Amino acid sequence: MSLLIKQSPLVSHLSLYDIAHTPGVAADLSHINTGAVVTGHMGPEQLELLIFQACLTKCDVVVIPAGVPRKPGMTRDDLFNTNASIVRDLATACAKYCPKAMICIISNPVNSTVPIASEILKKHNVYDPKRIFGVTTLDVVRANAFIAEAKVKQLVYF
Repeated sequence: MSLLIKQSPLVSHLSLYDIAHTPGVAADLSHINTGAVVTGHMGPEQLELLIFQACLTKCDVVVIPAGVPRKPGMTRDDLFNTNASIVRDLATACAKYCPKAMICIISNPVNSTVPIASEILKKHNVYDPKRIFGVTTLDVVRANAFIAEAKVKQLVYF
């Protein structure tokens, strides 16, 4: 996703944040010949630091794909408990540093993490229902792939 965003002529600055190591990804993306400047930020401690403020200040769009994927044996409740706190912290930072940004939430379960972010924004008096939404395109793509795979198997056997 970062690669596609970096290639857009509409983007002037791309800030990456993750609990894991993103500065290497940021360095790789910065070598792509476009006008967008790329910066990388990592670690939960940066949620409170000025670096994170710099990462989000003046952002027009924030994409939150943060969280862990669902693992075998993991219930939706387990997934929710893990990802909800991550989304909560990032939504709080967005409310403080970029309250007018469009916020796209990809973190599963999307139907639960979007309301959490919405409540955080309401708490900070910056909620605008036109500026926050869940992105479920990955689920649609996966469903299409599973259906296509099943149909191909049917064609092979008959």
